[in-house]
Order: sequence, then structure tokens, then C-alpha cells
Amino acid sequence: ETTLAELTASGVLALDVAPGEEVTDCWSIETTCKYSGYLERQRAAIERSREQESRRIPPTFRYAGMLGLSAEMVERLSAVRPETLGQASRVPGVTPAAVALIGARMGA
Repeated sequence: ETTLAELTASGVLALDVAPGEEVTDCWSIETTCKYSGYLERQRAAIERSREQESRRIPPTFRYAGMLGLSAEMVERLSAVRPETLGQASRVPGVTPAAVALIGARMGA
């Protein structure tokens, strides 16, 4: 619960500030430090998502009989025959979990 402003005001922590930049945005620095781990995980998730977006689905891929896909999803995917996981994710009624199942079924 201690803030960066409190640490610098008490002298426990000294900030090296460039000349002319005496006003320091402690809130932004504190937020960056506190959430850097979360932000890095989010960046990694975005990168994985980009990679999966263009991952090709074989034209002969069978949706029927896949555990976890509802009959409605099987019907929609079979009718549309998306070429990539990204296209599959944009088929109305197809959930992110279903797209993940398709990706897992195709192998890494």
C-alpha cells in the first residue's frame, strides 16, 4: 500500500531526474512497475493470438464428431469451411473455446 511518492518524500528512495524534469509523474512510474508482469503476459497472449490468426485449417478437416463442438458449431463451420483459425473465430456462434479445440486437434 506504500506509494512511490511516499517513498521519495520520506527519503527511502531517490529518483534520478533529468535536469528540467523536476516534476515526476510518480503515478505513471508506479503503475508501470506494479503492472509490468501483467502487461508482459498480455503482450505474449497478443503475439500468440496473431500467430494463431493465420494458422491454416486443412480443407479436409472434419468438425463432425469433435468433443466440445455443439451441433450448431459443426454445422456453421462445415458450411463456411474457414481457411484459418482467425476466420473460424469470426464465424457467428463459434466460441473462442471451440477455436482452441480446433487448433489443438490440428496439432502444434
